[in-house]
Amino acid sequence: MNKEDNIVQKTISQFGALKAGESMVYHTGFVALERDEKTTAAECISKIANFFISAADEQRCYLTQKRLAKYVYQYTATKPA
Repeated sequence: MNKEDNIVQKTISQFGALKAGESMVYHTGFVALERDEKTTAAECISKIANFFISAADEQRCYLTQKRLAKYVYQYTATKPA
C-alpha cells in the first residue's frame, strides 16, 4: 500500500470512529480544482472526496464547507445524530 492509499484509509477509519453528531474536517483546499490535477496527491483527494460524496448520498453524513480564503475551503463531514 502506498502513502496515498494509507491517507485514504486513515481518513475513512477516522470517519468510521465518529459518534453520532460528531464532525471531522476531511480536506482543506479546493477539491474541484485539486482533484483534476495529474498527480498522486490529486488521486488521493479524489478518492477521499468520492468516499464522502457517496456517504452523503447514502445519508451516512452531512457535508458542509466553509470558505477560508479565495480558493481555500474547509470540507467537513458530520454524522447524523
